Amino acid sequence: MPGKFGKACFVRTNCPNWETFVLNGKKYDIVLMNCDDLGYGDLGCYGSSVNHTPTLDKMAEEGTRLTDFYAGSPVCSPSRGGMLTGCYPPRIGFGSFEGQWVLFPGQGVGLNPDEVTLAEALRDAGYRTKLIGKWHCGDQEAFLPLNHGFDEYYGLPYSNDMGRQVTREDNPPLPLIDGMEIIEEQPDQCSLTERYVEQAVRFIRENRENPFFLYFAHMHVHLPLYASEAFVKQSENGDYGACVAAIDWAARCVLHELRRLGFEYRFLPDFPFSLRRGTAPAQSDRRRRSEQDAAKRRAFSKKNVFLLYPGKSGGCACRGLETACCQTRRTGSAFV
Repeated sequence: MPGKFGKACFVRTNCPNWETFVLNGKKYDIVLMNCDDLGYGDLGCYGSSVNHTPTLDKMAEEGTRLTDFYAGSPVCSPSRGGMLTGCYPPRIGFGSFEGQWVLFPGQGVGLNPDEVTLAEALRDAGYRTKLIGKWHCGDQEAFLPLNHGFDEYYGLPYSNDMGRQVTREDNPPLPLIDGMEIIEEQPDQCSLTERYVEQAVRFIRENRENPFFLYFAHMHVHLPLYASEAFVKQSENGDYGACVAAIDWAARCVLHELRRLGFEYRFLPDFPFSLRRGTAPAQSDRRRRSEQDAAKRRAFSKKNVFLLYPGKSGGCACRGLETACCQTRRTGSAFV
């Protein structure tokens, strides 16, 4: 059953419905920003006093901050597969992966090409679609984003710790992929966020006259932590704070480009409460991660989410699943 909260309507659905993003015949431009392993209390607007997130804090202040929102799983692959298809992970074969919690490099399993993703539904409706960043729904060709509704893909096929490292010397090199082609092995992760932002800005500019769906999936703040020197020097919370600042900066850059092009927008950044089992990094707010071990033993994992409607203030709470479709009563571009 739909549940209405302020200006947004959250609808439980078993599959993506592109008509959700159409109002009065006008299609929204949609940007989904997703972070990896970010703690519930790691943003200023959710209580952090050590991580600096002025852009995200301002968005939360001006918009509606959701405090009760859940994903279908607290770990990478099933959470992402469920989000993209609108299904509970076990229904799409993402309950486990040959006995593993998540997909690992070279596994011959992944998201079934017959599943309908949000990207596929939107592309069929005339959208241009792009994924930037982490995929983690299968690294074999049949499972890559271009076979799941994305016109363009630039990023890592799985977690940034699954490349060749001191503790994993037998792993294949971490691949940076453009489309279907590996363009670099073991890329410098300190510069990846900047490269991702460049790709995002270029995609928005190229599709100024077309409806588009941009899925921006950060590698931050998954271990190991890598951020550019500029963020590290300014951080009061070590490498962790630097990576959180990089997330905030990326949002600022994308927002700036939309404003520069004169887009109206709504923005719903989707930040995981916890996608990691075990001990959280020392720099993260442990008080806000008290449920992370329990999360793996239950059906859902809590996330923090907020929406921004320019000129509108909120403060309402949402009880729903990450598989929800979001429909607003405004026109223009949408950040989801």
